[in-house]
Amino acid sequence: MRGTTMKKFVFSVIKCTRRLNISTRLISCFFLVSILPLLIVSVYLCSTYSSGITDKLGQANLTALLQISKTIDATLEDYQYLAGKLSIDPMVQDFLTNNGTQSGKNTEALSRHMNSLISDTIVYPPFMKTIKILDNHNSFVYDMGYDDISSTDYQNIMKRINQQKPAASWSYINTFMGQNIIILGHRINSTQNMNHALGYTLLFISEQIFTNDILSDTDLDNESTLVILNTDGNVLTSNTKNVERNKPFCNNEILDAIQNQNTENIRDNYFIYQDKDNSCLVVYTKNKTLKSYLISCIPFSYIQGEAYKIIPTVAFFILLIVGVCVLLSMLLYYTIMRPIRNAVKVCEDIRMEQLSSRIDIDANDELAFLSVNINQMLDKNQMLLALNKEDEERKRVLEIQMLQYQINPHFLFNTLSTLKWIAELNQVPVLEEMVTSLSEILKSTLICREEYVCIAEEIRVLNFYIQIQKVRYIHKFEVQYELPPELHEFRIPRFILQPLVENAIYHGTYSNGRMILIQISAFCKDEQVFLIVSDNGRGFSPLSLSDETKSNHSSIGIQNVRERISRVYKGRGDFLIESVPGEGTRCTIIIPYLNH
Repeated sequence: MRGTTMKKFVFSVIKCTRRLNISTRLISCFFLVSILPLLIVSVYLCSTYSSGITDKLGQANLTALLQISKTIDATLEDYQYLAGKLSIDPMVQDFLTNNGTQSGKNTEALSRHMNSLISDTIVYPPFMKTIKILDNHNSFVYDMGYDDISSTDYQNIMKRINQQKPAASWSYINTFMGQNIIILGHRINSTQNMNHALGYTLLFISEQIFTNDILSDTDLDNESTLVILNTDGNVLTSNTKNVERNKPFCNNEILDAIQNQNTENIRDNYFIYQDKDNSCLVVYTKNKTLKSYLISCIPFSYIQGEAYKIIPTVAFFILLIVGVCVLLSMLLYYTIMRPIRNAVKVCEDIRMEQLSSRIDIDANDELAFLSVNINQMLDKNQMLLALNKEDEERKRVLEIQMLQYQINPHFLFNTLSTLKWIAELNQVPVLEEMVTSLSEILKSTLICREEYVCIAEEIRVLNFYIQIQKVRYIHKFEVQYELPPELHEFRIPRFILQPLVENAIYHGTYSNGRMILIQISAFCKDEQVFLIVSDNGRGFSPLSLSDETKSNHSSIGIQNVRERISRVYKGRGDFLIESVPGEGTRCTIIIPYLNH
């Protein structure tokens, strides 16, 4: 029902289209095959161009982030070295170990020692604001600077240090004096027992180390927002003041997407992030020093703006192609309609039986090819009339020859019958048997017109041939049959076994009088019928058989069997010969059982 409806719809469309003239159809066709693909290609190009820009920006920003990460590692190395140096200093270790029994004099000595250590033996980092050392009770043991933070901030920092041990922690803090500080927190462990905590080292580093030094040297030039997170996912610093420090970035949705490795859109360290307000391309990498992520967010509006730049060019080409299509359609209309009109005129002449009319040809295109063929068809009509007369005459001659061929076999069979009667009258049974066998063979050869016979009929005629050969080869061979009854009616090509038996007699019998056994068998296996003629005679070399093919009748018969099997069964049948000198020969015909 659905197929019928579709056919009706197609025929109605064709019928409506045929109501338009050819010029209108050509112009409409050119519009459809040119503008519509252009629109599709334009949308595809915009999408592909946008995807390409996204990939290139992602790769470029990722390269920049990796370079920033290396810069951070190199820049913060001095600060980490300073924190580690202070943590393992022997005087600091001794003071914190015996903190409960230390006097004020020892505290002053520690302060002098620390000042000397910082000023004399250590290269002082340029963005360092202050250094503080606290014991396990969060009491200050050493305080280098004058600025400070609230006790709540201290508690949060200590908590973060303990959570991230033995790694250092990084925190963004706004001090009492309004400075934006990055605090490097490091736990001091006893050098005698690394599991025993003695206190904490806090390095107050100005945020300008990132904003004025590390991030200022990076020019992404694509309206990117660069954010550095701490291990809690809060913003440690950024290249723009619009991003709140020490707060979750985008409600931690971007961080969750990064940490969720099963997210489908994450690939090559960048992906598209979308929320209800806007969308952006997120590029990220993890820094080994900060133990957290560097994230670059590129507004998707920037990417779309780059992609939309090709739209004016595409629109120009669409308009240009439209104009060209109109001109081409008009040109094609005139080049097509003129030869069509000529062909229509000739067809009308032929309908009026003016067979001498021909189409004028002045081009070399498809219509010219059609015109040439029409002219050739008209020329061949006269030739066909003459050939028809010749065929009628040839048919009459063949009918006369067929009558002659029917007369000659009757004369031959009558002669053989006379010879049989004479042999019987003179009591010569061998001659009588040979004449009878020869007569049956000739009947099967000359009278029977069937190409295929059943196996039982093939064996019956083959027995007559064997009787004649036994007279010639007295006491030199015997024949044994193994034919299952279910294959008696299986049809095979006529006279397909006789050349094989002839080959067995010719190549198998011995001149010294030794008798051989010829076995004729058949069986069915795997939807194939196997016909086998084997003997235990002299055998022969396959090379000698190839040499005799051109001169020996038996070998020619074998070759004919092979060719008939190939021609009749078209590759589905096969013919094999296996022979070993002194042991015998085995010929196998393989034909498909479906033939039955």
